[in-house]
Amino acid sequence: MAITATYDGVLSRIRLAATLLGASATYAKFERTVDGIVYTTLRGGSAAIVTSQNAAVDDYEWAPGVARSTPVMVGDVASSIAYTLTLQTDTPAAESNLDYVFASGEIVFLQLPSTVQYMQGGYFAVGDTSRGPVNMVSTLRRWNVPLTGVAAPGPEVIGSAYTWTSVVADFATWTAEIAANATWADLLARTGTPSDVIVP
Repeated sequence: MAITATYDGVLSRIRLAATLLGASATYAKFERTVDGIVYTTLRGGSAAIVTSQNAAVDDYEWAPGVARSTPVMVGDVASSIAYTLTLQTDTPAAESNLDYVFASGEIVFLQLPSTVQYMQGGYFAVGDTSRGPVNMVSTLRRWNVPLTGVAAPGPEVIGSAYTWTSVVADFATWTAEIAANATWADLLARTGTPSDVIVP
């Protein structure tokens, strides 16, 4: 068995691929450890399907640069972290995409570089956002995004970068889809657009 890890800078994820898992293998379990003692199941990695002795999973929750520690304590329940994140979009297309992301109403995962020490990443619920132009003639928009920390979903909850709506938008017929994608894995490896999750 061998496993390779490849960084995808477009979606800020680590793409893990395991090969030569054995002819009788039907599923694989992917886990992460920073000390060789405590293991955490990757999201979507509790029962990754094995095809032709290969399995793959994407890790969006990798800790950049340093090992992540999780403190344990006994005490009263405290409020989760909450702050307002300021974002900037440079073009109308970027503004529209970000608007679609927040319109979905889903929990978001904020992945930050290891050099960022002044704010916290993780899972957040997004409140009512606001935005405005930087000046009267600019396409730049400044966003105020209220974030409230929430617990991470279980490893069985898997996000998708490509949906059936994406398939319908990209391919007019099944013939066109089959011609462009040799396998289901090739289709699922595609990336959709934020507008795909919004029902007109």
